[in-house]
Amino acid sequence: MIAFGLWSVFSDGLDTSIKENEVTVSEDPPEYNELVSRVFSWSDYNNRKYSGNFKFKYGDYIKSKENKEQMNPFSVNDLYLNLNKFDSNKLDLIYSTLQKVRDDNNLNRTQFADVIVSLIQSIPYSFTITNDCNAENLPDTYKDAIRIGIPCMSNVKHGILTPLEFFYYSKGDCDSRTVLIYTVLKHFGYDVVILNSDLYAHSMIGINLPTYGKYKLINGKKYYFWETTSKGFTAGVLSPGYWNISKWFLALK
Repeated sequence: MIAFGLWSVFSDGLDTSIKENEVTVSEDPPEYNELVSRVFSWSDYNNRKYSGNFKFKYGDYIKSKENKEQMNPFSVNDLYLNLNKFDSNKLDLIYSTLQKVRDDNNLNRTQFADVIVSLIQSIPYSFTITNDCNAENLPDTYKDAIRIGIPCMSNVKHGILTPLEFFYYSKGDCDSRTVLIYTVLKHFGYDVVILNSDLYAHSMIGINLPTYGKYKLINGKKYYFWETTSKGFTAGVLSPGYWNISKWFLALK
């Protein structure tokens, strides 16, 4: 159903060799009420280093996945909104870890947004497709990327991971990231949207913060594009291949 997630930043600096935050999921799942931990270390755009132990209930991950697989969304907006609403109150321990990072480092509003997005940028990219990653009828773009080592997850319902699935597998595609970041930033009171493009088969965050660069004007407000699939992209920076602002639409407000 969802076409977004096509990995199209081959020339934009995505480092496929970075494995420091990649997690191998055990074949033996935890108990239903057990806490799952994912430890990440990352740097912001000024090379300040952070780390955090992000925890969530394994049972909440299961509920999140089951909710998505039972859905029959009639639009991208419906899909994203459902994923956001279902997971938003199951991320309390993750919110607490981020809040501790903010408080320990005395971060202002803009710096804290940078830390949240740079964290997700540091987590490895993966295709999340609805069929088989080894299927012969995959587009050549996918085949070429998989051939050079880009991870691919097969049989992902709706071609997207929920926020809790993203943390559980510690990898994911563009709109898996944008729904997660949207959910987290909304929790902390940011004015944020999800911007999608059919032409570019891509999804980005748009944020209403005092900065500069490329933005989408929505109801008189400037929402600056924020690439989430590759390290180093700050708010307002768009790769040359994505510069046609008219080709981006509001997917979730």
